[in-house]
Amino acid sequence: MYTSLEYTFANADTEFTADLGTGLSTGDEIPCLANSGITTYAQGKLTCVLTLGIDSENLPTINVFGYDKIAAGTAYRVFFPLIKTLDLGLAANTYTRVRIYYKDINYSAIYYE
Repeated sequence: MYTSLEYTFANADTEFTADLGTGLSTGDEIPCLANSGITTYAQGKLTCVLTLGIDSENLPTINVFGYDKIAAGTAYRVFFPLIKTLDLGLAANTYTRVRIYYKDINYSAIYYE
């Protein structure tokens, strides 16, 4: 079993393109950085993977892997320097979830949203 932090990007004006302005494809690694709230002792680095948005139900998503256990109540930030910057005046929603993957039965579930 392992987990990922899952970031989904959406806004009413659909300013975020399917690839978040990166030019990458589904399954490609996207550069990411974390602040002091996240450690990576076990894995050595964060791995962030892009899933393209294909419609209003399946929005662009970045899954973050490779972090150590995050204590409850810990504040942290993850930065994605290659994603498109929205034009001034446009707002976007970013939804964050924790997804648990069960390797032995090939299943995943949302743990926290």
